[in-house]
Order: sequence, then C-alpha cells, then structure tokens
Amino acid sequence: VGVLGPEFMPGKFAFQRASLLIDGTKYNNNDYGAQLEQVLHIQQLLLFAPHVVSKTLSTTILDTLKSFIKTGQPGVRLAAATTLRHVAETTHPDALEGIEIDLIAALDLENDDLECKGLLKRVFCIVMEQGCVGDKASKW
Repeated sequence: VGVLGPEFMPGKFAFQRASLLIDGTKYNNNDYGAQLEQVLHIQQLLLFAPHVVSKTLSTTILDTLKSFIKTGQPGVRLAAATTLRHVAETTHPDALEGIEIDLIAALDLENDDLECKGLLKRVFCIVMEQGCVGDKASKW
C-alpha cells in the first residue's frame, strides 16, 4: 500500500489512468462495466492514496459518485454508496456541501437493495450530524 502512493503523483501513469477513468463517466453513462470500474478505482484511490486527491479531483470524484448512486445498476449503486460513506466519514464537512439533495433523490429511487438504502441513510445522517455543528445548525 505504501508503494502505491507515489505512483499517483500528477504526471505519472497511474494518476493519468485515474483521471481518465473518472472523466470517462461523461461518455459511458450506460456501460455497467465502465461504471463499476470507475467506482472501484475511486475507492482504491481514496483508500490507498488519499494524500494525492486534490480539491479539484475530489469535486470530480464526488460528482461521479453522486451520479452513480442514482444509476440503474445495483452493483454500481452499492459500490458508490459504500465509497460515499467512506468519503463522508473521512472528509471535511464543507466538501460535502449540497450532497443531501442527491442522497434524498437516491433514497427515493432505491426500492430493492436494503443494504444500499442503509448505506445511503448512514451517509445522510453523517452529513446532517456534521452540518449541525456550530453556526451551521440553522441550515437544517
């Protein structure tokens, strides 16, 4: 794991591959395999090389995950929800600003998968808990 970190420095092959996979969501919206690969790659990037995820890249990652929690593929939804839970637990609350709208929309769409629904509810609760700290309580 420690060896993977330097491979994701900007300009390196692994970093370029990660960028291409994340940007690929714009072109392969209906390809289940591409969606799943993108989510799993984002998971690996966040878990094994979080120090190279810049603010711009994390916005792209968050937008990708938000779109995938509303996809028609259960496996992609579950992987995206799991990754969002990790992001919510480890990221500064300001980075998740506005995600509650997407979470509510995804929960409205979720009928079958109780595990995914539970993960989405957990992410929503984390966002609410973090959003109620200090002077932000009036938002809710």
